[in-house]
Amino acid sequence: MERAEVEHAVRRRLREAVQTHAGLISGAPFRIAARLEPHVTPNEIWVTESFKRALERGPTLYEAAEIPAEKQSDGAWAEGKLNIRKQASREPDQWIRVFRIEDRSGR
Repeated sequence: MERAEVEHAVRRRLREAVQTHAGLISGAPFRIAARLEPHVTPNEIWVTESFKRALERGPTLYEAAEIPAEKQSDGAWAEGKLNIRKQASREPDQWIRVFRIEDRSGR
């Protein structure tokens, strides 16, 4: 499995665009996913807070768990949030909470 990350807003906006034929799709979810990807541990799936909330709305075999503290050591973390600001840029910091998808069917 490759590194993966998901931004729930992408799916929601795509569905709205198909249903209304007039929806405009923002590039923000794609930018968040692209900037999150370099931080994701290989063979794990990390998701944003909005995806976590969507996952919790219905029955599922998966859960979005906190990223363990030992994986928050690459210098881009503070207080449980990840800064996905593009490195070497002048843009402001962009702190987001991310979670790791875990299979809870074996519990």
